[in-house]
Amino acid sequence: MVSEIFEYPFDLAKVRLQSQLLNTTGKLTFDGPMDCLKQTWKEEGVRGLYRGFTVPLLGGMAESAALFLAYGGSQNIIRAYTKQNDELSIGQLGLASAVAGFSTSFVVTPIELVKCRLQVQMMGLHTPTRTPSTLEAAMGSKIDPPFQARSYSTHSLKSAGPLEVTSQIIRANGLRGLWIGHSATIVRDTGGTIAWFVVKECAISGAFSGAFCVVALYPIDTIKSAMQTDEDRPNRSQRTFWDTTRRMYGAHGLKGLYSGCFLTAVRAVPSSGLVFLVYDQLVAMFP
Repeated sequence: MVSEIFEYPFDLAKVRLQSQLLNTTGKLTFDGPMDCLKQTWKEEGVRGLYRGFTVPLLGGMAESAALFLAYGGSQNIIRAYTKQNDELSIGQLGLASAVAGFSTSFVVTPIELVKCRLQVQMMGLHTPTRTPSTLEAAMGSKIDPPFQARSYSTHSLKSAGPLEVTSQIIRANGLRGLWIGHSATIVRDTGGTIAWFVVKECAISGAFSGAFCVVALYPIDTIKSAMQTDEDRPNRSQRTFWDTTRRMYGAHGLKGLYSGCFLTAVRAVPSSGLVFLVYDQLVAMFP
């Protein structure tokens, strides 16, 4: 909990930096993590820095429990199938990690969807409608409306709590809407969990594995955050993984997809180190 209190404002900055990449025209609202934190503090105060904090505080426990239970269960299934009692190979651990990451993504997606919506709701996200040109209309081309810079002012915006945000999502998209961005979450969590556990099991470092995981899968996380905060494209077919990737990469390139990565990787080091320290102690106590 202490770690979450310290890290949360940086996570909020990360999501806001990722979300603003939906802007494909004009100047971005934030120049970087510190500028985002500075503007958030100025406009919203301490409350703004911890907007949506209750969701990961409670949901994080469910995510961690699901991940480690799935990881341990997958190892037991592999041992039973191969009839071996000794340590699993790196390949087998990678398979167990992949199953754990894939399984846990179904729990993670709704939690992160609500969290991300709460974190960006005061950014004043708005996509204006655009009238197609005569040439576009004549050719019948598919119009992809530009995303203009966010107006960062909280004066005319009303914040909603976790339950209200959840209700809004369900009303707009049905129960299935809670899994918006799930395709990106599957890719991120399956690949990320493999990297997280395998790097750690290779006796490198549990702390380093967190940073490695962040750097390797960060563009996928950026796309996921954008998909989940893209409320201005209600049509699910316009909010696909590849459509979002195409628009964001075309506007900002690979550098844009890594926006906020350094700070995220740095804070992942102590966080992952602490998680694996507790995990290893629990495994030793309850083999």
